[in-house]
Amino acid sequence: MLLVCLVGLLVAGALVLIISVKNRATLEYGKSYGESWYLVQRNSLGANYGILSPSEALVWIEAKRWNLDYEKIHKLITCESSWNPQAKGDKGKAYGLLQFWKSTFDAYSQKYGYTNLEYTSSTHQILLAMRMISEGERANWTCAKYQTYASKG
Repeated sequence: MLLVCLVGLLVAGALVLIISVKNRATLEYGKSYGESWYLVQRNSLGANYGILSPSEALVWIEAKRWNLDYEKIHKLITCESSWNPQAKGDKGKAYGLLQFWKSTFDAYSQKYGYTNLEYTSSTHQILLAMRMISEGERANWTCAKYQTYASKG
């Protein structure tokens, strides 16, 4: 069964339309999205749009929420894991899209009061990393040492 889902959000003053075409009957926040892809229209005039994976769409929305530069966050994830949600690094200590160490993930989850985050969830890694980067904690990523993440717009 083919399902087309249209979601409209207001993020940082811009209308964001996310259109999902998928073979599943439901779309649940924080669940596995399989091979779905999303068309994101970033304003009401139809300009500045593109095809994004579910993780990329979430990064785009969270970048706007935290006033971060999406392109630089995208480069960070590309550098850290090549967008592989099961990537392992640092001799097995780092895991996932954002190559969190479990101890770092748990410590910052607790610091920010995020009690239900799962270390192995790409969605949760994105949510936590965006908050951390917005608060100046980018030094936790090797690939972030020389980038500035604040949005210029």
